[in-house]
Amino acid sequence: MKMKILLVVAALKTKMKMILSPVVALKMKMKIILSTMIVFKEKMKMKMILSVAVVLKTKMNMVLSVALALKMKMKIILPAATVLKTKMMILSTATHGR
Repeated sequence: MKMKILLVVAALKTKMKMILSPVVALKMKMKIILSTMIVFKEKMKMKMILSVAVVLKTKMNMVLSVALALKMKMKIILPAATVLKTKMMILSTATHGR
């Protein structure tokens, strides 16, 4: 379990460069979200979200999308690309969801 978390964190650290191009980041992010979901199902690890927040500090919208994706599972992942374009929606939704 710890190994998976480390792998996800490492992947997210590498993702910092990907953030510059959100489209590429979203495509590559699918695998990471799946791994993260597994970790969350086994143990509700808030540390994972904190790590994501630190890594994606510049893109808070991305962090909120990830958080929502973990709570609402796969359904939010598909609209995530569209939601990123309209950042207002994801922000208000994330605030309410929490």
